[in-house]
Amino acid sequence: MDESDLRQLIEQVRIGRLDRRRFIQAMVALGLTVPMATQMLAATGIAHAQPKSPSFTPTKRGGGGQLRVLWWQAPTLLNPHFATGTKDQDASRIFYEPLAGYDPDGNIVPALAAEVPSVDNGGLAKDGTWVKAVGTHGSGPNQFSTPHGIASDMQGNIYVGDRGNNRIQVFDNDGTFKNSITAGGDPEAICISPGAHQYLYSSNSNDSESMDHGEIYKIQLNGQVVGRFGKAGKMPKEFGMVNALDCRAENDLWVGEIWNWRAQKVTLKR
Repeated sequence: MDESDLRQLIEQVRIGRLDRRRFIQAMVALGLTVPMATQMLAATGIAHAQPKSPSFTPTKRGGGGQLRVLWWQAPTLLNPHFATGTKDQDASRIFYEPLAGYDPDGNIVPALAAEVPSVDNGGLAKDGTWVKAVGTHGSGPNQFSTPHGIASDMQGNIYVGDRGNNRIQVFDNDGTFKNSITAGGDPEAICISPGAHQYLYSSNSNDSESMDHGEIYKIQLNGQVVGRFGKAGKMPKEFGMVNALDCRAENDLWVGEIWNWRAQKVTLKR
């Protein structure tokens, strides 16, 4: 196909004798990419095809259809952890789901949570209050300063990452304080591996202003450190503000990083 043939095809698209799809298919068959074929049409003044929006008439508020949202100021970030105002927190809901939300009738429905606490499932007492709460603000036993992670072992013990106090507090299934694990630095995120012999992983993450620390500790449930790996950074095997740990197996972890906007799968040598 020479230049004259190509111009004739483009002219047929322009006057409507040849549709855009057939033209693009012909160009792809000649070895061109789809974007290149599209740009050839655009360069001659042929506009891009616009998809038709399906007509939809909602029958009630929240009944579906196109949603238009108006903010007084445009969002600047789509990360709620770095939000500079409500505009960023609202916009980040496109990417970040909450534990629960509301349906059109105002009922609470679970999103990331397995279920919403209720009297029927034992999450609430009969008078509608929470079944039990433990801890107050402070630095003593059974007190917290920015708790930032929670996990449980096969015996039902609860491990709470007490970030502001640089420790992990351990409670039994009734919420009674048992002991503290001070190994592992600043527990930004924690998780406990499955299996007969479980391990506690704790991220001693760097803050948003420095590249200090960043390592992840592997700890026995009695508090003894088995080892550690990683450091603060942006390269593979380096971590930037680890905010989530998922222990899929004893030596397989998913590590979520705020600073680097990514999740890394880490497999430790056995």
